[in-house]
Amino acid sequence: TVVLLGEAGRMWASGYIDKNMELATAGPYRYTRNPLYVANLILLVGFCIIAANPYIILLALLAFAMIYRPVLMNEARHMDELFGEDYRHWAEYVPMFFPRFPGYKGKPRAFSWPLVIQHREHKNALAFIVGIAVFAGIYLWRG
Repeated sequence: TVVLLGEAGRMWASGYIDKNMELATAGPYRYTRNPLYVANLILLVGFCIIAANPYIILLALLAFAMIYRPVLMNEARHMDELFGEDYRHWAEYVPMFFPRFPGYKGKPRAFSWPLVIQHREHKNALAFIVGIAVFAGIYLWRG
């Protein structure tokens, strides 16, 4: 269920972002500037739970932190260049990673399935279902 929660988060975020075209401040972007990355962390934790190995969990979380820290910083610079004052105003209220509630009160925007499809999130969902099936097969095979 944790993996499914992570993928649901990715779909939710994908339905609100029109990359590099408009600053996303609605949906999950009301709570964190990087909901796709937060959802990736949830997915990672979910697969680590399935693996049931504390060393894998530790290594995975360390790798996640090492990879995503510079990504988050680069993303912030890029967004500032693209959207300037609008980005800086939103960033004052919305944390870079860990969600904060209540969320930002910005311009409402409706969730868009076409954006989810444009970002190919349906293909990611299928890949995660296959991943869960592989783990389930290994678990059943080991008995």
